[in-house]
This record gives sequence, structure tokens and C-alpha cells, in this order.
Amino acid sequence: MSARVAVAQRRPLPEDVAARAAQLSVRARAAADALLAGHHRSVRHGASAVFVEHREYRPGDDPRRLDWRAFARTDRPIIRHYEHEAQLRATLVFDRSSSMYFADSRDGASGESGVPPTKAEHAATLLAAMAYLLLRQGDAFGLTYIDEAAEVTHPPRSRPDHFENLLSSLARSELASEGTAARRTDLAAALAAVAERTHRHGVVVVASDLLDPATLAAPATVTPGWSAPIGLMARRGQSVVVLHVLTATELELAGRESARFEGLEGEVATEADPVEVGDRYRERVARFCDRCERAVTAAGGRYVLARTDEAPALTLARALSPGSRGRR
Repeated sequence: MSARVAVAQRRPLPEDVAARAAQLSVRARAAADALLAGHHRSVRHGASAVFVEHREYRPGDDPRRLDWRAFARTDRPIIRHYEHEAQLRATLVFDRSSSMYFADSRDGASGESGVPPTKAEHAATLLAAMAYLLLRQGDAFGLTYIDEAAEVTHPPRSRPDHFENLLSSLARSELASEGTAARRTDLAAALAAVAERTHRHGVVVVASDLLDPATLAAPATVTPGWSAPIGLMARRGQSVVVLHVLTATELELAGRESARFEGLEGEVATEADPVEVGDRYRERVARFCDRCERAVTAAGGRYVLARTDEAPALTLARALSPGSRGRR
């Protein structure tokens, strides 16, 4: 039985959605398997050991858990008491604002059947691969969509059929639809809603281009408003990973002919010559990425640049390897 038929039989879907869900399943499993064949790190990020309280030392306790600072304050042997979570809860966050449906148009760009993926398609592959890894570990994962607000569509579960339902949902959302053009971005409000709903000591993976109008309009010295909910989640003991999804065109503005550039979220169109403005543009984009990375890391999260022209397994390796940097 083909993947396409299998997905369609599990849940009645329109033919095109069933086909895309099967393709997404193949892409996600290939990315996860490539990672597992190399230097896979657990998605858990150490979240399985949860600090509960201090208590007095008892005979038989592990001396390595003695809290020497507490001992100095109280003159009594105190240990840190931990509990181990049997199951991790992960929240996968998909930015479905209009700007996520942009793709490279250059010849030779990577993508399915030689077609460059949109940022939404690339984000769907990364999040689906994360879900597959979590499923293999026996952990629970859920899906939340964000644009101007947050919508929880799949609460965390760990069953195989839940994974297939999540694939179907992502398959629908990775395609630009009739209402896509109306989806603007308010990352601060959307991530604040995510922070309210997520559990302690879990993992939150956000796939977004971070093209938030409020951030872009603010001076470069101002910390983006969306970093506050990331900091809140990190302080609660959650591991927050931000996958900054951008295309090569957005990063490099290649080309030698003047062109008309149109915004996807209501911005005014402009004419520009890449040769004339290229250096200034790339410098500004580099500053934007640096600003985003600093904001995420200062809030206690992990920043990973997720280029759409890069193999998903490489992005996942950086996201899950404790010693790696978020950008090359």
C-alpha cells in the first residue's frame, strides 16, 4: 500500500490534501532518519529531570545532590529533590501568516521535484520531523498555529494516529489558500497566548520568519516584543527553540535586473535594482538576523537559522545539538 493510499484510508481527506500529507510524511521521515543516522540528540534537552523542592539529607541519599549553598545558609545538609517525567510534552508552533508563503524563484534551488519550497512548506517539514522524533521517543506533541493570534488545533498526544492527523493539518496549511493573503503577523500577542497554554518543563518549537511589523518598525536597539513570552516560557523551565525560516532570496537578494517587490502582508510595493541596493540590503538583513538571535538567546531560548535551501536534517542537527551555534 502506498503512503498516499494509507494516509487517505486513515482519515477521509480531499485527494490533493491526502497526496500532500503523504509527501510531507516522506519528507519528515527522511529528515529525521538522516539525523538519526548521524549525530542525533534527544529532543528532550534535559527536561526529563524536574526540580521539585529542597529537603533535608537522609541516610542513603546521593551526596552529589547536596546543595552546598543551602547548607552554608542553614548549617544543615540539604539536598535537591528531583522527579523524572515519564513523558515530555512538546508544543510545535507553525507561523501561518501571509509572509510564510514566499518561495525562491531562482534556478537550481532545492525543493520537491526541483521546485523551491515556500517557507511554510519548509516549516511544515521541520515540525513534522520533530513530531516524528518525539513519537519515536514516546513523547507527547501538539500543534498550534499563529498569525495575529494563536489557535491550538492538536493538543499534545503521543499516538501514531495523532501524528498522521498532525501531518494532514500541516499539509493543508503549507499551501497558500484563499484566506492566506489576509493573515498578518502579531508575534508578541500570538506567543503570549502560546505561553499561557503550554505546560511547565516541556519543549516549545517555533517555526517562523519573524517578519513582525512591530519589530521591523521599531528601532534596532529596541528588544522585540515577542521575546517577552519566550522569556516567560524559559523561566518556567521550558526549552524554547526558534527556527528562523528564511529563503535565500530574502537573505541575499541575488539578481542583476531591476524588479518590483511586493509585500505579502499589505506593505507598499517598491521598485529596486539588486545590484544597486544589494550590499545595503544584505547588511540590513544580517543586522535583523543578529537582532533576532540576540533576542531569543537573551530570553533563554535557542535560535536556529532555517534556510529553505538547506537540507532539513542539517537544521534539525543544529537545533538538537547542545554545543552548536544557531547560525553558520
